[in-house]
Amino acid sequence: MAGHLLRLPEGDRRRRFHGTISEDGIEAYARLILRARRTKVIGWFHGGVLRGSAELSWSPGAPAEAAFSVEPAFRRHGVGRGLAERVRRAASNRRLESLIVYTDAGNLPMRRLAARIGAHTRMEDGEIEGRVPIGHGDAFSFWSEFAEEERGFLYAIAQGLTRPWRHRLANLAQTKRLATPEPLG
Repeated sequence: MAGHLLRLPEGDRRRRFHGTISEDGIEAYARLILRARRTKVIGWFHGGVLRGSAELSWSPGAPAEAAFSVEPAFRRHGVGRGLAERVRRAASNRRLESLIVYTDAGNLPMRRLAARIGAHTRMEDGEIEGRVPIGHGDAFSFWSEFAEEERGFLYAIAQGLTRPWRHRLANLAQTKRLATPEPLG
């Protein structure tokens, strides 16, 4: 995860983290977010390398937050839209009431993505807050999320990106994120 965030251009990192962040800060953030209990990280891989990610974070009684990052060479191919749809499904499966995305007014791709997922936006001091109402998941959405994660897990095994099955089964309760490769264009 840290490698992906470090490959983002400086301006994109500043937008993603709402300010400057050091390389050490990004590495610490990646370690933290991958261990966070109420966070789901969804990745998009190309050639066995993480090139896009979405994070869904929630806590009881508060709206969930989503954050997205896609490396420049992989933008405008539906990667962000696919990640956003999966985040929205994950939020509905967890019975979260709404989802919030934050960005600055100049981040047009993120503003377009927020609009595509149904965000109602408001601007304050150059910052955009998008609130997405979330419905509750059904049996199909639960099954879809499970199938996506298992497909990603099998892909990771085939690519040698994860540890053997034994480790996966021993840590099943902690496993909450595996990526699914999606073709470009």
